[in-house]
Amino acid sequence: MVTGFKMIAVLRAIRGLIAFVLGVCLLYVAFNLEGFSSERLPIVNTLAQKDSVFELIVYWLTSFTKPQIIGLALLAFLFAIIRAAEAIGVWCDHGWAKWLALLTGIIYIPLEVNELFWRYSLGMSMVLIVNIVVVVYLFWKLCKGSQIQS
Repeated sequence: MVTGFKMIAVLRAIRGLIAFVLGVCLLYVAFNLEGFSSERLPIVNTLAQKDSVFELIVYWLTSFTKPQIIGLALLAFLFAIIRAAEAIGVWCDHGWAKWLALLTGIIYIPLEVNELFWRYSLGMSMVLIVNIVVVVYLFWKLCKGSQIQS
């Protein structure tokens, strides 16, 4: 198997792991932090003042109800399962997984461009560049493979 596909599988597995951890954290918030607010936890207020992203997350989480947070956690777990299947499939050289990786990569590009347009950051730029490289590589390899099989 080509090393490039293994690297893509690792990237997909990492994204799946991040989604799983996010799901666990959301369930923790939903079940253990009843009445969570920045006023009740001074450290949260201090961190929110120093980091605008953290402030947005705290504001966002406090505006959701418990069932909504559980729903978000379930979506994160679903995303993790899809990423795990994708990573395992690409690692094991299954064609369907490579097409799924291409499709999910293409879906992310407009979202990442939009994020860069509204809030530029070097990290998001790197994510977009890596995603574009992965999509182009997958497309090239899949089209090359289709020509060989025809």
